[in-house]
Formats: sequence, C-alpha cells, structure tokens
Amino acid sequence: MFQRLAIDLDDRLAARLREAAATEGTSVEDFAMGAVRRAVTAAEEWAEDEAAYVPYEQTGESIPAEAAEAWVRSWGSASELPPPQPCQS
Repeated sequence: MFQRLAIDLDDRLAARLREAAATEGTSVEDFAMGAVRRAVTAAEEWAEDEAAYVPYEQTGESIPAEAAEAWVRSWGSASELPPPQPCQS
C-alpha cells in the first residue's frame, strides 16, 4: 500500500532530483522513494545507536574492545571464554 505525499522543493533541488533519477535510469518518484527510504532507515538506526549509548552515559561502564575480541575469537574452541562484563572505562 502506498500513500501519496507532496513536498515542495526549490527549483535547484528539483532539477538535481530529476538529473539524479535520469542518471540512475529510474523515475523521479522511484528515485525519491529510495532516497527517503534510506534517509528514514538511517534516522532510525541513529536513534537506536543513541538509545544504546544511554546506559554508558549513566554508568560509565563499557566492555573494552580487546575483551570483546578475545571472547569472539574463543568461540567454538576448547577454551571458550565467558562473555565479558562491563567495567568502568
């Protein structure tokens, strides 16, 4: 299902949009939909990253990269390590 949304673009941006769509060999609508999809996904991912950062801001605890790497390298070995625990950085 699709919803039609209208946006106002200045002349220069509208021309750039038409040129980019032509370069990609697609319609302006399809090009714009793809661009909006990527922008919305990026905004959602940024919000997730920001939310994941909140516990660190509150506690100052993190898992050092070296500890995480050692843990991952140990997967499937006879001496598999337990998951690293957060600590003060």
